[in-house]
Amino acid sequence: MGKVNLAALIESAEVFKNYLNINIFSEPCNIIAVTGIALTAGIIGFFALQNFLFSRIEIKDFKTRQLIPTSRYIPKKPFSYAVYKQFITHKGALIILLILGIQIYLATNYRIEFSSDDMQYRAYCVQFSEMTERQADEFAEAEKRRFEELHERVLTADFNESMKIYDELNAESGFERAYKQQRYISALDSDNKAMFYQTGWRRLFGADGYAEDMRLTLFAALGICFGISPLIAYDNRRRLGYLLYTNLHGKREYFRRNIAVSAIASILISAVINAPHIIGILSLYRTEGMDFSIRCIPEFERFFDIPIATYIAVLCVLRTVSLILCGWMILFISAKCKNVSAVLLISMAIFALPVMLYLAGAEFVLPLCMPFSVNWEIIENAWWYIVIMFGFCIVTGIYIQLKRLKKFMQ
Repeated sequence: MGKVNLAALIESAEVFKNYLNINIFSEPCNIIAVTGIALTAGIIGFFALQNFLFSRIEIKDFKTRQLIPTSRYIPKKPFSYAVYKQFITHKGALIILLILGIQIYLATNYRIEFSSDDMQYRAYCVQFSEMTERQADEFAEAEKRRFEELHERVLTADFNESMKIYDELNAESGFERAYKQQRYISALDSDNKAMFYQTGWRRLFGADGYAEDMRLTLFAALGICFGISPLIAYDNRRRLGYLLYTNLHGKREYFRRNIAVSAIASILISAVINAPHIIGILSLYRTEGMDFSIRCIPEFERFFDIPIATYIAVLCVLRTVSLILCGWMILFISAKCKNVSAVLLISMAIFALPVMLYLAGAEFVLPLCMPFSVNWEIIENAWWYIVIMFGFCIVTGIYIQLKRLKKFMQ
């Protein structure tokens, strides 16, 4: 009677899992629940504290504090002063530089997650790329037979021999990935297709998960929340509206300038987030396959037949437009508040809190996250994001026109 290696029949993948609990007084608690409760309690506590502090501050009708100038040069033109106020007085430039520094630090510390599976997958990709379709099929059949023979041998092998066989079987999952990709590309209806290593592109485009995209989204949300929240609310607190109404078009031009300044701030925040991330990924995985169609990646099968380099540019533009629209939403909230802290808390609850919960493991909040992490799935299902954003713009426009009509009638 031959020997039977029972270890080969055990599926140990389910035994080892990520530990998603946090120990509180030696008791394991769910990390999603703990994170949600902690964030909610922190927001409520901060809101209560700022209400307590501001309730003790008296702002007299015609008295303003003497501000210490941050620069000897203060622009005289209205738009230049709006830019100066955003980036110098409200520390918008400091926020952008801080995000840039964090992104550069993280990008320089990106690492390739080396695994036997991915290394074998890369090696098979190189082999398949040098073969014709017929040669690739013959090579794949030979590899399949070899792996089948190894599976049969491991059941009757002794311990030392089974370890050697397992070393050879480590290449099987990499081969299956590469062969599946090769069959997909062979059947793809595109004139600009090729077989190439895709792990770097999949990481850049979020094809294997949203964790890295959501980290970028969190930085973007914090950037626009802290950068744009004071833009109008601070002036409301100082009762600047009394001066705006003294000019026929003063308030209209004031809002136009702030809309433009918030768009500039959103563009800069998008640039300092996207550029280091893209450069960091490409420096690790190189640019192999950049000239070929984005449809070579299976998740983009139904996308337009454009090169990967063009898709990167489209991705950056979509992310920037998304951030601009979100910035305008914060600007609208800022225009309705006289307290910068209140604007900050509301905008953080809308844009940052869902992202924090998602990063903690609450995947069900993904539809509530701001669409800065534009990726393949969001692009395919972008209709409802477009409806929300354009609906917000239309409702805001109608609201403004109704207010003008009401003033005209009065």
